[in-house]
Amino acid sequence: LALPPLVALGLASYAFYLWHWPALVLVRYLYLSAEPPVLATAIALLAALLLAVLSTRLVERPLRRRGAEAVLHRRGLFALSAAVVLTLVGWAQWSVAQEGFWQRAPGLRQAVEQASARPEIDATCRTSWREHGTACRFGAPGEVPQVLLWGDSHAASLLPGLDLLLQDRGVAGAATVTTGCPPIPGFRRAKHGDDLDCAATNAAVLRLFDLQPHAFGTVILSARWITHVTQANALGEAGLHDPLVDAATGEPVPLAAAPQVVEASLGSLVERITGSGRRVVIVGGIPEQGRDVPALFLASRFGALVPFVAPPVQDVRAREAPADAILHRLAQRPGVTLVDPVAVVCGRTCPNSADGHLLYRDGNHLSPYAAQLFVPAMFAGLAFPARP
Repeated sequence: LALPPLVALGLASYAFYLWHWPALVLVRYLYLSAEPPVLATAIALLAALLLAVLSTRLVERPLRRRGAEAVLHRRGLFALSAAVVLTLVGWAQWSVAQEGFWQRAPGLRQAVEQASARPEIDATCRTSWREHGTACRFGAPGEVPQVLLWGDSHAASLLPGLDLLLQDRGVAGAATVTTGCPPIPGFRRAKHGDDLDCAATNAAVLRLFDLQPHAFGTVILSARWITHVTQANALGEAGLHDPLVDAATGEPVPLAAAPQVVEASLGSLVERITGSGRRVVIVGGIPEQGRDVPALFLASRFGALVPFVAPPVQDVRAREAPADAILHRLAQRPGVTLVDPVAVVCGRTCPNSADGHLLYRDGNHLSPYAAQLFVPAMFAGLAFPARP
């Protein structure tokens, strides 16, 4: 520890502590990823160390000196620092007041706002079920809804397209959508520290079938299935996905058992619905981009090192494969149909934009434009007959 390089490192350690976070944040911005390449992270940390050494020698040491000359030097440093801070604050305030970012990118604002905005039907349906326990209505007017959309936020993102489709066909629909809660009965979610009582939510949906025996001839199940099967987020998203929690035992589902648990619970649900004479339509996984598409779209035009490119379809298929295997087996049962969004959205790649419109509002939810574009094609071959 007495070696000169280690002594120098120790003297600069506090400055390095101050510099390393800005460096890491910058490299994450440049790559628009919570987990940038290891080499880029290493370069950022080396740059932070260099800045730490320089600031230790040019700022910290002069401030510690004594004497009249040192006092003058400190005053100069303080004056320079104050001038820089005031200049930056003033420039930032002026930029905000003038909407400086959007002034430099007037053609990008509309695309980003349209993709990021949640349509009224999305917000209304989430609030209706979560806060009031009432299935929201969409599609054509009608006393008895013949289609029920049941699922999480991925299901909700389909609503703008399903609404148009059912209106065109003269079919009334209802939705029970809850963010973070897949239609997998018997399980809660521990999402970001919040306990989502999905078991109670799903049990309430099941009661609707008994309360409205002549409704819901077709039940559409939609969720981000893959995250519950593999407990893994997409490439570019940090960390692991929160596991399902068994509502009866309070224990999280082990990773090794997750595929079997999801298939068993979903299979029981499908059997219960089809046993009541209803048809089940399962919507497969939405092709995921792995990065926030509006943010990537902007960052790629303002210095980010990640190009605005679409992922190859084989990569998307590979990620979805464990969940797809389960859904395909369930689709072999009588009265069950599987809809494959990847086949509709993707070609050789899974695009993130089309005709000047962004197709995602983040990394895995379809934008309203994309829902209206793709959902009618997903359900093109399906009829929605009324229950007798």
